[in-house]
Amino acid sequence: MYEVIDKVFSRWDLDRYGEPMVTLEDEWGGQSVIGIDDGCFVLYNGSETRDFKSVKHWYPEAAKALQGFLNGSNSKE
Repeated sequence: MYEVIDKVFSRWDLDRYGEPMVTLEDEWGGQSVIGIDDGCFVLYNGSETRDFKSVKHWYPEAAKALQGFLNGSNSKE
């Protein structure tokens, strides 16, 4: 299950995508970043061995993390 963490992942390209708004990681090494591109929220998935790519489908933990971020609350539940 993905959980919100406070970390910038090693394969996250700060120059290309900018600072992440929210980062999530699961127990199997999956990593996700919620960022902004042209004013829109975008979910990117990657890992220590895979580059980050934007995805069309948001899993529930990512949606809740964005909601927590927008509400200014800690999404780590």
